Amino acid sequence: MTPIIQAQLASLLRSLMWLAVPFLVKKGLITGTQAEGIVEAVATMAVSLAWSYWKNHSNQVKALTALAMPAGSTENDLNTQIVTKATPSVLTPANQPPEIPAQPK
Repeated sequence: MTPIIQAQLASLLRSLMWLAVPFLVKKGLITGTQAEGIVEAVATMAVSLAWSYWKNHSNQVKALTALAMPAGSTENDLNTQIVTKATPSVLTPANQPPEIPAQPK
């Protein structure tokens, strides 16, 4: 399993945990006031999870693109490749070298 898939599954698991709040209120295990506080915390957590997912994804893209670039490429070359050109798939298996797809002309 690729690192990006692992990170996405972990983010999904964390985000699914907030579904417990309505269940706990419905069962009477917490009050409406407690639920409001939990919902505020969940909203903050959702933003954090989205940011975490975005960072994991962008770091994976950067790492795979760097591996696929020719030897001697600079960080500026890497950033330009990511912004303006094609990048390898984040689903590239860990035991396979990433390849930058050909640019359509």
